[in-house]
Amino acid sequence: MAINTQDNPLKGKNCVLTFEVKDKAFAKDAKVTFSYIPDREIVKQNNFCTFVQNIQSKDCVETFANQVIEQFYNEALPFYTKLELKIKHPNTGEVQYLKVVKKQPNYKIPEEIRDLI
Repeated sequence: MAINTQDNPLKGKNCVLTFEVKDKAFAKDAKVTFSYIPDREIVKQNNFCTFVQNIQSKDCVETFANQVIEQFYNEALPFYTKLELKIKHPNTGEVQYLKVVKKQPNYKIPEEIRDLI
C-alpha cells in the first residue's frame, strides 16, 4: 500500500512529527510509536495509521518493523525516521521492545531537536 504524502508546510524549519498507533495484530497490547524529521513531504496521521494497519507481514515483529520503516522512508523520503514497537504478549505477559532507526546518509540531527526524538 502506498503512503499518501503532501508538501511539507514546515519546509526549512526543524521539526519532529510523531504518530502513535495501537495495533492488535501481534497481541492484545501492541503500540507503534513512529517519529520522523520530514524533508520535502509529510504524511498525515490518518494515512500513517491506515498504512500500518495494512502491512501484511504481521507474523514476525522484526519483519513488520523493517517493512514499516523501509516503505515509509522510501515513499516519504524524510531526513530521519524512528520506529518503536512495544508488545505485551497475552499468554506469557512478556513485554517485547523493538527500535529501528533509518536516516539519510550524512544527516546530522540539529541540536535543538535532538531531545525531541
